[in-house]
Amino acid sequence: MKPVLLNTLLCLGAMLFSVNVAAQEIQSYAVTNRGDTLKCIIKKPLLFDDFGNGYKYRLTKKDAYKSLSADSIKVYYLADDSATYYSELLPGNKKPRFVTRLEHGKIDLYQDKAQSSGRNSLNTWYASKNGSALLEIKKEGISIGGNSGNSRDDRKKALNDLLADTPAIAANFIQNNDFSFKAIREAIQRYNGK
Repeated sequence: MKPVLLNTLLCLGAMLFSVNVAAQEIQSYAVTNRGDTLKCIIKKPLLFDDFGNGYKYRLTKKDAYKSLSADSIKVYYLADDSATYYSELLPGNKKPRFVTRLEHGKIDLYQDKAQSSGRNSLNTWYASKNGSALLEIKKEGISIGGNSGNSRDDRKKALNDLLADTPAIAANFIQNNDFSFKAIREAIQRYNGK
C-alpha cells in the first residue's frame, strides 16, 4: 500500500475514533433539590417505561441502583435518549412527577406521557407562565372522568388566558380555531419570541 494512502486511512481512522470517544463523553446526570449535579448511570425499567418516571441511577458501576425520585431530584438528563426530565407538580397530584420541557421562556410547555394499557401512552401537555403552577392545556384521546376535571373548553381557555397579554398572538390563535398540539406549540413559540 502506498504511504500516502496508508497515512490518509490512518488519519481518517483516528478522526472517527476521536469522534466516537467525544460522543461517549456525554454522560447522564441528575440535579438534586439542593443543586448538586451528579454524573451517573441511568437505567430505564425493563418492561414499563413511564416516560422518565421509575428510572434508577447509580454513581459508579460498583454502586447499587437507587430510584430517581421526583421528590429529591429536580432534573435529570438521560444521555441515551438526549432527553431531559423535570420534576413538576401536575394539577390534581400531591407528589411531583417527571415530565419533559418542550418550550422554555415566559411560557414553559411540558409534556407528560402516562402509560395506559400495554404499550399505549396518553400524551398530556401542561403550561406554566413565569414559574406559576402548571395548567393542563391539551390532552390526547378521550378522557372519561379525568383526574383534572377540565373539559376541552377549560383547557382552551387556560391557554388563551396565558396568551392574553399579547393580544395579536391570542387573537390569531382564537381566529385560527386550531387546538392541535402543533398549533399550541407554535403559539407558545411566537409568544416566547422564537
